[in-house]
Amino acid sequence: MHPNSGQCALITPGDFCVKQHASVHALPAELLTIVFHLVLDGTFCIAPQTIGRTGPWALAQVCRVWRELVHNEAGLWMAFYFAYAPHELWRPHYRGLQTALQSVLRLSRHAPLDIIFPSRQDISELLLYDLLADASRWRSVKFVGITDDLRPLRKVARDVSLSPDKIPFERLETVEFKMESILDLEVMEAFRTARNLKHLRLYGYSGQSMSNTVSLVDFPWPQLTHLSINTDFSIITYRLLESCVNLETFHETSHKLSWFSGHAMLPILVHPHIRSLHATDCQLLTLLACPRLEHFSFRASTKCAQEIAEFVRRSASPALCPPTSLEIWLTPHLTPSPSSFVPLLSPFAAWPITHLKIDIRARETVFFKMCSFLAGMPEVLPFLECLGARMDFRRTWESGFFEAKEKASVVKAVAALHDRASARRLRRFSVEVLVCDAHEGWLGQEPMTVVCRRFFSDLEKELPLGLEFDGVTTYDASSLGDSDDFTTVYG
Repeated sequence: MHPNSGQCALITPGDFCVKQHASVHALPAELLTIVFHLVLDGTFCIAPQTIGRTGPWALAQVCRVWRELVHNEAGLWMAFYFAYAPHELWRPHYRGLQTALQSVLRLSRHAPLDIIFPSRQDISELLLYDLLADASRWRSVKFVGITDDLRPLRKVARDVSLSPDKIPFERLETVEFKMESILDLEVMEAFRTARNLKHLRLYGYSGQSMSNTVSLVDFPWPQLTHLSINTDFSIITYRLLESCVNLETFHETSHKLSWFSGHAMLPILVHPHIRSLHATDCQLLTLLACPRLEHFSFRASTKCAQEIAEFVRRSASPALCPPTSLEIWLTPHLTPSPSSFVPLLSPFAAWPITHLKIDIRARETVFFKMCSFLAGMPEVLPFLECLGARMDFRRTWESGFFEAKEKASVVKAVAALHDRASARRLRRFSVEVLVCDAHEGWLGQEPMTVVCRRFFSDLEKELPLGLEFDGVTTYDASSLGDSDDFTTVYG
């Protein structure tokens, strides 16, 4: 099956079958040993579902089929996904898997490699050393949700970092550590030679790792343009911002940074290249200036109005174009009243904000009151052209929101905003709804996706301006955690 068909071929020894593309997690975990994704403008998955003596044979077949299909095609890449399997199934077959892996690497020639290490995986040093032998082909590496023993990774990383002839990660563009505990900086030492690194995502710092974070500032990544970090120590975030001078996108998604005494004495960091900024800790804004900002999103709180005002004042530059897109991520406890919104939005009156999106977090009344507030005080955002809302119903099922009286409230609020003389620029109203699949047909009701689409279809006919319904996004109920993390909503 050609990869452009949009289907996923699962190739097993002696049996070839075609199934619709699905997550590898849907496959029996106890059967998977290694999963290869071979992608060319689509997804072509090869999953040997047996282990032992047949494993190398299956992988050899995979290589031949792959080379016949897409050999020498531009954009080809290869990903190694070390799927979870019980340790007792892995151990007897390391040698066989190593032989198979070497065969695949040899046959794949110079294709870029994307490598994913998922959670709870006992990875053989033999396999790691084989992959590191082709480190010049690595394009991305991700450590996702690892909570257990990282000794094999540490040993390999230490050997690599101490080697007199360090392995050059010349193609490496993306490194992601999404840990559920401490980020292992010893593993990161191996990536010092990744001079072309562009994307760095760090999640999972804790106070125990604080003493080892000084080495972060020494990482020479001059090409880094995208940084996402979730840490509970502010000095780490500050030092990374200080080192990465060419950043274009910065997302700080911590709930609360632990600020050290004397942080107010730190020099302000001016980042002339950052165009997209998200900050959940307003104290961080007091140390930043971004004169070329195009998109700014922040966690709204009545306590952060002064910090936001200072950041806007420092970032304003008459010679540069100020931001036109503003996104407000409302905290669950923000009081939806003019007294809350005025200090938050007033600093942006001098900026030509044309797009405003409000993340409502399952509090639909906030949006209605926001519309009424903007209608009553149009001078706050006089250039507004598009008003959007992201309504998050993943944890609650507020069926009453979609009743006729609520639709009338939306129409009334938006119409009032549109009718204001100074708000005539407003032309579009966009809505995105996030729902959880557990609410589909909940308690005998219609699926929420159906209810949402019908509601906004009817609403579009009554609004005085064009409605852009961005659609309903359904999330798997099993993927929801207790965290209110920004990455869960926007990821």
